[in-house]
Amino acid sequence: MPKRGIREELAERGEHIRASLEELTVVQRKELVEELIYDFFVTARLTLLKWAERTGQSAQIDTGYIAQHLASLLLSEPGQGFRGKGLDLADGSEVKSASIVSGVDRPRWNHNLGKPSDDEGRRERGLPTAWEVYLAAPTVVYVLFDHPNTSDTLRIRVWCVDGQEDAGWRDLVERFVAGRKVSQYNLQLHPPTGRDDDIVTNELGNLDMNAIKVMQAEFSMPDEAEDLVVEWMQEPQYPIRPIAGRTKSIDREAVPEQREDLGEEVAGLTDLENVLPEEGEELKDTAVVVRASELQQLKLAQND
Repeated sequence: MPKRGIREELAERGEHIRASLEELTVVQRKELVEELIYDFFVTARLTLLKWAERTGQSAQIDTGYIAQHLASLLLSEPGQGFRGKGLDLADGSEVKSASIVSGVDRPRWNHNLGKPSDDEGRRERGLPTAWEVYLAAPTVVYVLFDHPNTSDTLRIRVWCVDGQEDAGWRDLVERFVAGRKVSQYNLQLHPPTGRDDDIVTNELGNLDMNAIKVMQAEFSMPDEAEDLVVEWMQEPQYPIRPIAGRTKSIDREAVPEQREDLGEEVAGLTDLENVLPEEGEELKDTAVVVRASELQQLKLAQND
């Protein structure tokens, strides 16, 4: 008997996981979402903060994989592959994450749609282009990790696009592809970080995603893991798919201004001298430690 291939093993594993996810009750699923955030954000962040105090490195958490786990729980759709390889979700759905938690840059959802030259190469090999594969996704899940008012609270919002039926979203992607320059490949959508609306911005146009939001919750960011408090503003309804809502194209002028105080800065650049220690002095405040090296980098860049 021939040896089973990896593809067959992954498919069988996926079917088993999908079946177990579909059996979850609404209460069980909600509890698992809370447990996931507890494990990935609260305990992991406290561990990172502990080590940041020794190393001066950032305590930023990579939210990409966390978003994929969250999407699997919400949609009852398993991932595929090991060590980060394979599709985001087994049915070909895409998962996009953006986060401002312990971050400096303005967050964005990146979409690698391929350059025009990539299109030619793939077509010559009889393959669909990157953007054609992307537009074939049944669902696109957008996850945003930010702070509503203070860095002591983690807010998580999830929106789900019906990749085949959402005309506003598809139109934006297609207009980007049609207008690409020679070296252009990355469509960047800016989420409503630090704002309470659901408006996603881009130079080509903006989308109001309120009708496709499927989850919103706030998690305290405690000094002790057992002190976690969860407040649900919008609990997921099951099943989430088929997705009834659609994105709505809106005027650029209708978008509120982006908040500037997005990160977890404990001091501005002008106060840097008060944050960084003198020679031989130790950094004892964990929050200061997390930001100090990044503030130093920014100051050096500002002086260049």
